[in-house]
Amino acid sequence: MAVGRVWRVAGRTCLIAGGLCLASCAANAAEALSSGDQPLGLLAHVQGAGFVDLPPARSFPAIDEFRVGVLEPVDGPAEDKDGPPDINLELLLGRFGPQYQNVFWNNFLRPRLHFGGSISTDGGTSLVYTGLTWDVFLTQRLFVEGSFGGAIHDGDDHQFGCTVDFRESGSVGLMFGKHWELMATVDHMSNADLCDENRGLTTVGLRLGRKL
Repeated sequence: MAVGRVWRVAGRTCLIAGGLCLASCAANAAEALSSGDQPLGLLAHVQGAGFVDLPPARSFPAIDEFRVGVLEPVDGPAEDKDGPPDINLELLLGRFGPQYQNVFWNNFLRPRLHFGGSISTDGGTSLVYTGLTWDVFLTQRLFVEGSFGGAIHDGDDHQFGCTVDFRESGSVGLMFGKHWELMATVDHMSNADLCDENRGLTTVGLRLGRKL
């Protein structure tokens, strides 16, 4: 039953990601037609041409972005899977290191430090986390993102094994103008079998970001 629910939610997430991709392609095509230019291919984007006009890159430790969203537990303890979606809040600081002229390397080689939390609304597992976030733009508006770090939770250690766990996430996102983005996100917390138990917690959902 749990596996079936994971596949159903994963399928909905794939549909959301596909919709974001189609919306991005449509937006790029509309921009190209309105400007009289041909749509840019992946190579041009990797070389740094034609990206959405983002605000100037902020450097660490300036605040770069706020995010809010809902994440539905799809795998983990029963009290989490049977409850409503969690509220997710996240803050990202500016990028580390010197800036690069190439947009691809400027994003990929300069991760952002993040701080966040997922809050259960019905007494399930809540957690706070921190780590690094990497992102890469695939088109003018479409990007992929990954993060890795650690989390502290208030769940049952007899199920999770450790109070402090690893946390990682993956997202597919779409920029709307200079400041707004929408992301489909998969989030996972576990202890990598370093403790006696390793139930883990996986959530899937949508998040809205606001760049400063």
